[in-house]
This record gives sequence, C-alpha cells and structure tokens, in this order.
Amino acid sequence: MNGFLKPYLFRAILFSGLALILGLSLSYIVYKSSTKIEQNTYELVNKYIPILNSSNQIIEILIAQERNIYEYFVTQDNSLFLSKQNEFNQILTAQYLLITQQGSFTNESQLIAESQKQIELLFTKFHTTIQNRDQYDANDYWDELRVILAQISATRREITPVLETIKMETQKNVMSAKNATHKQVAKSHTMVVFYSFSIILLGALIAWYIRQSIVNNAKMNRLALFPHRNPNPILSINNKGNISFSNPACEALLLKLQYTNEEIHKLLPHNYSALCKKIIKSKLQSISVEQTIKQFVLQYNINYLPDINAYDIHIIDITERKIAEEKVKKLAFYHQVTHLPNQYKLDDDLISEIKRQKEFSLGIFSIRSFNELVTAYGVEVCNDLVLKFCQHLNNAFVNEFIFYHLNENHFALISRGENDKASLQRIAKQICHIAEKPLITQYGEFFIELDFGFCLYPTHGQDKNRLIKNAFSALSIAQANQHEYFSLFCSDLEHDITHNANMIDDLRNAITKDELFLVFQPQLNLAQQKITGIETLVRWKRNDNIVSPN
Repeated sequence: MNGFLKPYLFRAILFSGLALILGLSLSYIVYKSSTKIEQNTYELVNKYIPILNSSNQIIEILIAQERNIYEYFVTQDNSLFLSKQNEFNQILTAQYLLITQQGSFTNESQLIAESQKQIELLFTKFHTTIQNRDQYDANDYWDELRVILAQISATRREITPVLETIKMETQKNVMSAKNATHKQVAKSHTMVVFYSFSIILLGALIAWYIRQSIVNNAKMNRLALFPHRNPNPILSINNKGNISFSNPACEALLLKLQYTNEEIHKLLPHNYSALCKKIIKSKLQSISVEQTIKQFVLQYNINYLPDINAYDIHIIDITERKIAEEKVKKLAFYHQVTHLPNQYKLDDDLISEIKRQKEFSLGIFSIRSFNELVTAYGVEVCNDLVLKFCQHLNNAFVNEFIFYHLNENHFALISRGENDKASLQRIAKQICHIAEKPLITQYGEFFIELDFGFCLYPTHGQDKNRLIKNAFSALSIAQANQHEYFSLFCSDLEHDITHNANMIDDLRNAITKDELFLVFQPQLNLAQQKITGIETLVRWKRNDNIVSPN
C-alpha cells in the first residue's frame, strides 16, 4: 500500500510545505515591514515632530518675550511682566530640555542655553533698571533701557538662525521618515499582494488536488466495493501466504462445496506455492488454471500485485460451462446416432498420433452392399442396424481400439499394436466375427458383411490426409474383390489407382479433343466363305498411343 500511496503522499507534503513556506514568508515580511514602519513612526512622533514643535515654540516665545519687555517698558506694570516672564521661562526650559534629550543637536542646544541665560540676565538687568530709575537722571535712564533692549534683540536675532537650522534639519528628518514609511508601506503592500496571489494560486491548486483526491477516493471506494459486490469469489493473499481478504461470494462457494468458513484455505489451488513461483520466475502479472474440487470445476485467475507484494485470486465456477463445452464437443466430434467419434475426431487423433512419431495403423471398413439394404429396408431400419453393430463393437473391444463412425456405412479404427499384415488380418477377422452374428433390432434380425482397407504410419504416409486417402484406396480394392474382405495398401496399388483415375479424367475430354475414332472389323462365315457382317469398334488414341481396351 505504501508504494501505491507514495505519489499522493509526496504531492500532499509538497503542497502543504509550499503553503507553510509562503505563509511563514508572508508573516515574516509583514512583521519586518511593520517593525520598520513602527520604528519610523516612533522617530517621527516621539523625536522629529516634538523637536520641530519645540523649535517653532521657542521662536514664538522669544518673540513673545521681546514683546513682553516692550510692554513692560511702556506700562511699567511690574507684576504682569514678572508673571509672563515666569511663564515664558518655564516653557522655554521645557522645550530646551526636549531638544536636549533627543541628543541630535548638542551644539545647537548649548548655544540656545547660553543665549537664553544671556537674555534672562538682560531681562533681570532691565527689570532692575526700571525699579531703580530714581537713581538715574532722565537721559541716562532711557539710554540704559534702550541699550538693554538692543542687546536683547541682538541676542534673539543671533539665536534665531540656530533655531531655524534645527527646524530645517528636523523637517528634513520628518520628510525622510515620512518617505521611508511610505516606501516601506508600499513595499509591504506589494509583497502582501504578491504572496497573497501566490497563496491564492496555491489554494486553487490545493483545491484542485483535493477535488482530484475526492474523485480518486470515489473511484477507489467504487473499486473497493467491486470485490464485495462481485458475484465470483475473490481471495487476497499476502506475501506470507495468509488469506487477508475474502468477499461474501467465498462463503456461498464454501457452502456449495460443503466446507465451513474455517476451511476457506481449501479454496486455494492445490499447487498455489508452485504457481506463485512460476509467476515470479516468468515475470508474469497473472496466470490462469483450472482445477476440480469435488464435482465442481473451478477456474483460478491468480494476479500478482507487485506494489504491495501480494496476490489476488479470482475464482469462477465453470462447471456448467464445462458441461456445455462437453455437449458441444459431443455434437462436433461424435456421431449423433451411434455416439462414436466422427471424421473430425479422427482428424484430430491422427494429428496427435503423428506427433508421437510412433508406428500405428489406420483401418477403414464399410458395410458391404449398404445401399441395397437402404433400398430394401429403409433409412430408419438401417440406422438401427448400424447402431446395434456399433454397440457390439464397443462391447467386444473395450479399450483395445478406437472406433470412428465416418458416415452412414464407413467406419475407422486406429491400432497402436503390431502393424504387420497378419495382425491386421486378425483384427479384421475379429470384427467380421461380430458382424457374422445376427444383429437383432426392433425390425428383426440382420446379417452384414464388411470390407477392410488398412495403411501403416509412417510407411504409407506421414500426414493425415495421405493416410486417410491410402486407407480408402485399400478399401476400394477390397470392395472390388467379391472373394476378399481385406486389403493392405501398397505403393503399386497407389500407382494403379492413380493411373486409372487419370485415365477416367482424360476419357471425359477425349471426344472434345477428337481422340476417339471408329474401327470396322468384318465378320466372316467360314463355311460359306463370305462376309456376313461388320463389327464397329471404338478406339482411343491418347498421347499418340492406342489405349488397349483391356
């Protein structure tokens, strides 16, 4: 079974492995992409955007501080100025710490810190000057304030380019992080689409394979049901010679053979082991044998299954078929009235005897004057007469000779014994002795006479046609001689018969060929010394020779 399932298991493992690899690859790519996107987003949200916001806010605070000091210069409102200044200082400190913590702008952070300290000192000096304005004369007081304001503006202008640099660099980093994020998202999207499409294709392939597997499984189930539903017995034998499966038809056969279910091994062929060795040795896939169990004839089809190293045996009860074949054989090879083998059976047996290449004799014998008997008594009477004669033959020569009924009054026999003329004459005499006894039929008593013609193998022929021909030739000689009933074929006899047959054939065409002519012979009366008549004779001139009437 492993060999049978190996291709399917390999495909299933291959498809499952591909699906697993594609799934893991897609998960890894999505994970890596999401990690990079998370990193870019983290830098963008927690680093670059706060620095950008801090830069903008510091610039706005510096401007607001400068505006606040001018308002203070105008309103001289000490509490409002200090309140706003404290608020601005807190915001600046927080934004400065934010930029400093990122670690990307160390030098710029130091410059901002120094400038902020300088601005704070100038603010303190400006506030102190306003508070101690009574200690200055009018001109010096305003000059001092203008100088401080000019220094504050100059310091703010010095720090603004630094803040702009931080802002520009941060904007660059923001755009770079944004582009990297977009690029990574696009890449992830492409890879997800590609792998998704691949997984869809693989899913379609797996679906097709599953469909094929279902179809194949249905076929396998159908094939698996075949042994169970098969009306003929089926046995499965494993490589150890044990019966691993038997279908329900085996139980019916066991019941027919009057065996129990435990005796199922008796259904195996008698020489099962030898047949298995023959299959393996000759590299056959199957072999068919016929064996008889009790009165039943069984046909065994033994099939070797190399994939699982086992055997399937299909058993067919061919008893009825054999009986029918015997009936057909009886009709084809046996006479319907006397039940003796016929001409066709004689032909087959002669071929078998010739293959043995051993001496034997063939005899043909017939009932003398059979046509007169038919004319005198009729066909039914003669058929009954022939039947009685054949029954006497079979009873008298049990297993000695094989007799054949060729036609109405012709019979044959094959003898494997001594083939000399005396032995054959003795056989003919024994048969004649049976014929000399009265044959009692329902129509009365009858006596018959026989004529015999014999030929020998291989002396008188080495094929069946020549043997039959020569035996009939010998029979014709015996029939022509009223005082002899036996004739053994010889080569001279064959020459005479052939010559006479050719003469008769040529005589048929003699008139057409103008080979016949008349001869007139006078009749003399010696006493009167005169011609009293003429005798007309026909003569035949064949091949420039006159054929003698004798």
